Amino acid sequence: MPSIQMYEPAPTLQVNSEKLKDFYTKNLFIKDEMVSLSHLRNEGFVSDVAGRLLEGFPELVNQVHDTIADKNTGAVAVDIPIVYDDVTKDAISGAVFYSLLSSGIMPVILDRVNKTPFTIFNASYDNSIKLNELGFREISPIDILDFHTDGSIDKTTLSVPDFISIYNIFINYKKCGNFYWVPTSQIANFNRHVEEIGFEEKYVFDLTPSVYGNNEGQPHSINSRRTKTSIFRQDKDGHVVTFMNGTFLGEDIHGQFENEDALEELQMSISKNDFRYKIEQKSRRLIFMNNKIGFHARDIFEDPFDENSTTRSYLRCVSNHGNVVGKIIN
Repeated sequence: MPSIQMYEPAPTLQVNSEKLKDFYTKNLFIKDEMVSLSHLRNEGFVSDVAGRLLEGFPELVNQVHDTIADKNTGAVAVDIPIVYDDVTKDAISGAVFYSLLSSGIMPVILDRVNKTPFTIFNASYDNSIKLNELGFREISPIDILDFHTDGSIDKTTLSVPDFISIYNIFINYKKCGNFYWVPTSQIANFNRHVEEIGFEEKYVFDLTPSVYGNNEGQPHSINSRRTKTSIFRQDKDGHVVTFMNGTFLGEDIHGQFENEDALEELQMSISKNDFRYKIEQKSRRLIFMNNKIGFHARDIFEDPFDENSTTRSYLRCVSNHGNVVGKIIN
């Protein structure tokens, strides 16, 4: 009898709305004006207010820490409630809270362009089509995003960051589907895949490009990079960390790519694994992940609301601690 995949709801936490409004009132206003996302470029402001957040929401912070540290879980969702009737004010306050919470839980990388402790992504249906026409798939909401881990780049070094988080400010689709998470510990025969692939730094990937828009929201700066890396690397505690992101080209043998199917069996094992966590994709929901011990994917977004030009806006924070796995070669 074939196995049946079990989609287990991931742990989901709720932020208390009264405590949240009180935190906003005491910390996010300067001379009766709410701070903007640009205030998060100020390291002193972030450090100070993130510290107050950790003190004000200790139970939430501890639950996030404990859940993402658990090797059999590794991911948790947190819902930020609506506090203000003013949509813009409420969106900004929720985004600031997310960024401060992420900064308090993990030391984060600053966005290379905006110098904020997060990167912001805005998508529209027209832009998604444009990116696909340019050949950049798996970036837009209308593409399926298969199981992978995230990487980070520091000049010419490629790493697997310890933790990542994302926050959906809003999703303007009628059908949003699910976000999926598979802990490494739950993958059958994972150790066999490690033994077969090994720890050598000899595999080549074309990384998923980073895309920045211009003032009109059109794709403007598209940075594509190629890396030579190991797929598996042991960290200082003996845990196996996996890099799997972008387009896999194969093993670099004297400048020629061979064994292009080396990852195929591992990818199949993850996608057909008997167990995975699911998290419904929706606005005002953030997700923390232990990027060292699991793989994530998401469903396609379908049927955008016609009256909204922007189809999705979300923030992403990345830990500046991680395991070096390879180097950038272009």
